Amino acid sequence: MSLINLAQPSQDLIQQTTEQGVLSLNDIEDQIVNVPGGKDFFNVIYAKIGRAMQDNDTEEQAQLHGELIRLLMGNYDSIELITASTNMKVGKIAYYVDTTSGDVPLKFPDPTTFTGEFFIKKIVTHQNKIVLSVVTGETIDDLFVFNIKKRNASFTFKSDGSNYFTH
Repeated sequence: MSLINLAQPSQDLIQQTTEQGVLSLNDIEDQIVNVPGGKDFFNVIYAKIGRAMQDNDTEEQAQLHGELIRLLMGNYDSIELITASTNMKVGKIAYYVDTTSGDVPLKFPDPTTFTGEFFIKKIVTHQNKIVLSVVTGETIDDLFVFNIKKRNASFTFKSDGSNYFTH
């Protein structure tokens, strides 16, 4: 793996990650592989960075690099790549959702027993959406169903002990 250092001062997230500049992809890989699901996620993003480099798309390279750093700094218990209906796990988990093959329903666990947070991001431009609901019928921001339609749209969700809300 080659070392790619995308020190772009226009990218605040990247710039803030270390006092001396930017973490390289090698630095990120060394740390993210310790998170369950991290290695698979890193490989997906690394491949996308490679395509962006071939296209000379430095903005996309910096955005993808920033996404890896965001995960690293979030101290997530695990990183999940989702393509089909899933009952979400309890914990501090980052879900990256690919809706290429259709709408992807995600069901939150009972909010009365949940402590932690979920980070959810749609990673493709396809028209299909992420459909969020709670297994037990409670709400998400006062909605029984919460849809995520736009590419790169992301939300962090937390429980208040009876329902979920975006944070």
